[in-house]
Amino acid sequence: VVFAVISNAVQQHKERLATMKRAEFSKLRGMLEDTEDILLNAANVPLTPAISQMLLKRIAYTLKAMVELEPGSRDLKSRLTDTEKRLEEMGTPTGSNSENITLPDNDKQIISMIQGIKKLRTILRAEHVRGNVDTQLVVQEDRRLENLQLRINVESQIKRGNMARSNHMLGSARQCYEKALATLSNATIVTGK
Repeated sequence: VVFAVISNAVQQHKERLATMKRAEFSKLRGMLEDTEDILLNAANVPLTPAISQMLLKRIAYTLKAMVELEPGSRDLKSRLTDTEKRLEEMGTPTGSNSENITLPDNDKQIISMIQGIKKLRTILRAEHVRGNVDTQLVVQEDRRLENLQLRINVESQIKRGNMARSNHMLGSARQCYEKALATLSNATIVTGK
């Protein structure tokens, strides 16, 4: 009876550890996928070299944690090696990317751009809390992303207003223009570095 109780307790402990390991791995996989999505979405949301480097470091950190949980996974190890090589090739980030973006005509794509910016801002803050990003960089990049988000919102409203005006829907056009103006009036645009 004692042996059965002990073996049952050991089995339950192993199952609990396996469940915790799966939950942690799933969390890390979600973190990895979110970060890779942001990096792949760089065509829609302009990334500075410093942000690209931060995202690659986050990917490397996540892959290292995943390799610790699954040491036998060759795929994870090769992805980690590739990411570390990309980080080495990148070196120290200098300069900045162009802020010239063209808004897509599709509202779904515009919404996806705004969601990408929001997700990037969340990741930026999370990495700052972990101590992986300098405070000055966080302030600059968050301000840049906030202004970019504002610009997308205003330009999309103006674009809608222009389309409504060309279709002789003056009431709708006016609403769009007023909404763009209200968005600008409520915004705190900070310039400078």
